[in-house]
Amino acid sequence: MKHTFLILAVLLFIIACSDNDSFTDNDPDLERDYRTAFIGTYDCEFNKGGQIPGPDVELEIRIDSSTNDRIIVGNDTVPISVDGTFGPDLLRPGFHYELKITEDSVYLYSHVIIPNGIVMPCVFECVRQ
Repeated sequence: MKHTFLILAVLLFIIACSDNDSFTDNDPDLERDYRTAFIGTYDCEFNKGGQIPGPDVELEIRIDSSTNDRIIVGNDTVPISVDGTFGPDLLRPGFHYELKITEDSVYLYSHVIIPNGIVMPCVFECVRQ
């Protein structure tokens, strides 16, 4: 009985002093990245209802692993808030951008002002595949 108690005490000491933090919920590696809710592939209607409607396109959204707050939308790296929005604001000089992501849809508006003040707008209304 004496040896059983000693073995049990040693095992409890080893577990308590272990470097393994798997017994806690505070592991930073396990924290959920809010951007994962936005990743996926979306079917989009290009310039829906506009004067120049375009073909349907597929839009892929990925996480930019080099940052904590950006996603990659198509070919653009976009800072994204926790609620899934960016803008309307300049994404880069001369490139106006607005992005709204919900559970299953994306609204993307962008435009570039070209010489003579002409605006070339692009509107994507997308649904998650």
